[in-house]
Amino acid sequence: MFRLLLLTGLVAWSAPMLACSCFGTATFCEATDTSWVEPDLVVLGVKLDELHYGMHVKVVQVLQGDAEAGDTLMVWGDNGALCRVYVGAWANGDSVLWGLHESDLSGNFIWNQQYPPDLEMVGDYHISVCGVYWLNYGNGQVTGP
Repeated sequence: MFRLLLLTGLVAWSAPMLACSCFGTATFCEATDTSWVEPDLVVLGVKLDELHYGMHVKVVQVLQGDAEAGDTLMVWGDNGALCRVYVGAWANGDSVLWGLHESDLSGNFIWNQQYPPDLEMVGDYHISVCGVYWLNYGNGQVTGP
């Protein structure tokens, strides 16, 4: 009985540690400031479609980083076990100003059996949930925090 209680207590105590916890900035401008975790690429882009827990983004304009207008990027979100934004947050066709980080390939190691393994590749990007790394774009204006 003691072992069962001990095991139950350990599981209950460690469960909160499995959740994604991070701190970040409250605005896009703070997140893209060099004193914070600066994104590798800042682009105005259009979400084309979703593939598993990722999305294809067509670059309209590059504000920072190595990409060109017209490029199509693979951007990975959360697979249910990563500290990233779910790509379902945007509809296909949405125009968004994104601050993207080069993929750390975490989805290949912390993967969800719902998706095939080894989807993330060098040259892909991911969108962090630790800070504000996106602003909506419409009618010539960006909106958001």
